[in-house]
Amino acid sequence: MAYVENDGDEYSAWVKQIATGGKTQVVPRQPRVVTFLTFSRDSEFLYFVRGPAQRGGPFTLFRVPAIGGLETAVLEDIDSPVSFSPDGRELVFMRGAGSDSHIVVAAARGGSERILATRKAPLAFSYVAPDWSPDGTVVAASATDRSNGWRSSMVLLPLDNGASRDLYSSDSRIGRVRWLPDRSGLLMIVSETLARQFAPWQPGSLLHFSGGSIWHVSYPGGRAEQLTSDLTEHDLCCLDISQNRTRVASVVNSLVSDLWIAAADHLNTPKQITSGNPVVSRHAWLADNDTIVYRDLSGHLNAVHKDGRAFSLRVPDGHKVVGGVSTCGERRYVIFHAVPGNNIWRV
Repeated sequence: MAYVENDGDEYSAWVKQIATGGKTQVVPRQPRVVTFLTFSRDSEFLYFVRGPAQRGGPFTLFRVPAIGGLETAVLEDIDSPVSFSPDGRELVFMRGAGSDSHIVVAAARGGSERILATRKAPLAFSYVAPDWSPDGTVVAASATDRSNGWRSSMVLLPLDNGASRDLYSSDSRIGRVRWLPDRSGLLMIVSETLARQFAPWQPGSLLHFSGGSIWHVSYPGGRAEQLTSDLTEHDLCCLDISQNRTRVASVVNSLVSDLWIAAADHLNTPKQITSGNPVVSRHAWLADNDTIVYRDLSGHLNAVHKDGRAFSLRVPDGHKVVGGVSTCGERRYVIFHAVPGNNIWRV
């Protein structure tokens, strides 16, 4: 298995042997983003994307021997991991281009490219990897419709330029999709919190903590079934399946974020007032100057007194709070953004 380590402002890539636990650094640490890892079909090479740590591009696709060695640049302007054709000679990836987004097919060693599909705003392909089917006939990709409350879909794109179709769509956010090796269906990450998926160079990408659960979608029927039902937050970016179909790899997010309080003239002696329930986004004081309201990762609206006593505030049935929390009406009311419905509410 390959993975990236981010230590401060430096990035490196590692390969770990599952059976022994041994690991090898194959891309040395440096202050440039390393992301979007994919093994070649024969597992001889590791493909990865590198770009500047600050906003902007370009992001370049490289490959390096899986045991480490000389890095070789392959393609420019890559905005997702790549997926290989069954024979390993071609790869497919997502590329953003202003208000357009493309699914692009290219030679695995670089060179010739062709656009398989294009979406124009408010429609867009997501910044997650498309996936080439095991029989080589179709590419599956995650897409969004920003005109319809960020509705997501799993889109099937035939390689013979036939008509595309949605295999599955949802008001929740669909992340990485992966074909099962026998082509009986696909796995995907689905987030009910509608967390926005950022490109790695966009501001806020390092604050993308929300995740979702792993789902199975049958092919060609499109019947969806949730596979994980615990509170584990699987990141939308990352999902892979071992060739023998016995193991799944994903990135699990675990956020520690608490509220602390201190007197303005004694900032060196703060007191922690929340724990075990991560605080996300903006929080706000109520009118009593004793209570703070905030949102947690599960989309609940919570409140805590300065002495640490906590309670919950009701939100509309079936809704989750997203974004920041604020107060109005002399701080007697709490206002928040909730989904589904993409509306502002007051309590």
